[in-house]
Amino acid sequence: MTYPPAVAVVSLAVTLVLCVREARAESKVRKAWDGARAYLYLPEAGIAVGPESRHLRESDAMAVGVMIVIYVYCFLVMILGLVVRNAASRRQLQDPADQGATALAQSGSAITLAGCLASWFEYCCLVFPYMMIRLRRFVKANWAVALPA
Repeated sequence: MTYPPAVAVVSLAVTLVLCVREARAESKVRKAWDGARAYLYLPEAGIAVGPESRHLRESDAMAVGVMIVIYVYCFLVMILGLVVRNAASRRQLQDPADQGATALAQSGSAITLAGCLASWFEYCCLVFPYMMIRLRRFVKANWAVALPA
């Protein structure tokens, strides 16, 4: 049952990398636009066209790739658990007194729940923080464009 904690650790590590890259991009944009603050209302608008936008796109691509890989593994673990549980129920139909089939059914349920728990960790540790980072970037870009100078 070490699969869900491993997913949580990987998700938190990717979230940390995303946050660090976002902070670096913002600080570089602020430094680059520091002398031009009298002419620009918000310096964060430069992040969409500056050289840091490439790093942010790479971070986004990495995050989406990790999310897809972990989702596929979670889905496969859940399917494996369902297959094991189905095989155990078929064995129990043939021999209702089979203790091995009962243990196999319990193992299948545990495997399915491990996949569900890993999927939940994925949402809490990577998907929701990633959505907040993207939402923050979107709001900053829209506020920078929408507010008058």
